[in-house]
Amino acid sequence: MMDGVKGYFFRMAEKRDDQSVLRLLADNPAMGADVPITLDCSPSFFESTRPLGADAGTIVAESDDGRIVGLGALTARNAYIDGVPRSLGYLGGLRIDPEFRKTRMLWDGYRFLGEIVADSGFDALFTTIMAGNSSATRILESGRFGLPVYAPTGTYATRIFPALPTRPVESSRDLAFSRATRDEMPEILDFLNANGKKKNFFPVLSSKDFDDGGMFSDLAPEDFIVARDRAAIAGTLALWDQSKTRRYVAAAPSPAAKSGEPLDIRFASLVSVRENDPLILREIVSAGIAAAAETGADFVVVGSDKRDAFPDMPWAAPPIILDSNVYSVSWNGAEPDFDTSRLFHLDPGTL
Repeated sequence: MMDGVKGYFFRMAEKRDDQSVLRLLADNPAMGADVPITLDCSPSFFESTRPLGADAGTIVAESDDGRIVGLGALTARNAYIDGVPRSLGYLGGLRIDPEFRKTRMLWDGYRFLGEIVADSGFDALFTTIMAGNSSATRILESGRFGLPVYAPTGTYATRIFPALPTRPVESSRDLAFSRATRDEMPEILDFLNANGKKKNFFPVLSSKDFDDGGMFSDLAPEDFIVARDRAAIAGTLALWDQSKTRRYVAAAPSPAAKSGEPLDIRFASLVSVRENDPLILREIVSAGIAAAAETGADFVVVGSDKRDAFPDMPWAAPPIILDSNVYSVSWNGAEPDFDTSRLFHLDPGTL
């Protein structure tokens, strides 16, 4: 322990920690973009983690003087891995108060998390690190002093589009675009499960996921844009407004927002197109951007495996580019127990 730095201990997070955790998040920008972005999860951090999956173990570091100075969250989701439904864990929300970053808190925290993971029953566990965050990458990939093994499994390409009004999409594939209705949801879920299982990490979906307390409970049928040809579903995209529980706030002035103002964001979620057709994908993303502009949103966030066709597509309004490294995490040193050559799917709103 460094001189002048108080001690700390790890424990499971409790409801009484809510406000302290919110302060830790607000004081520590999470994204490595040109403009620092902080995460505002008020009124409840615990409610804000619902889009990440079921809580499988949130830990906090408490200092000797009673402050919450560290955080790590494990969530669980059912996802397709090699085409089979399996239990997938996500490690996220890692924060350390600047006062404690030169202590052993990182290593102590991972040791504590490892005990939780050992009892979790996860079939696989993943996390992401923003590309360009060289210090975090260097430390976490080292595996030193009891850190888990971070095995690279791919690159996640995030593209942040300005939500600008556009002309109606003129399809080159005789596609018709419409907002979904409640009666269409069973057909949409069947399409998403059948098509999505071709990519690793795509969520295993049921109607319960959209009920109160479900991972996608903030999505209503009308949030879905459906592309059809000859009456069959050819693609889906849902515009997810998470502002009730998770808001991204500019920590410095930018053209999009004043410092301290939340950005009005729609996350392109449950994006899936038949046969991974890049033309259908381009058209449904364009339709999503146009629909978001009608709501007054500032940005639409779209993400995909960087090996997919989407990241290299040209756009009239170039997006902001943010790439992240995706890792399979293991405390026992095991290599990923799935086919990493298979394309993966991650929703930007679930990270």
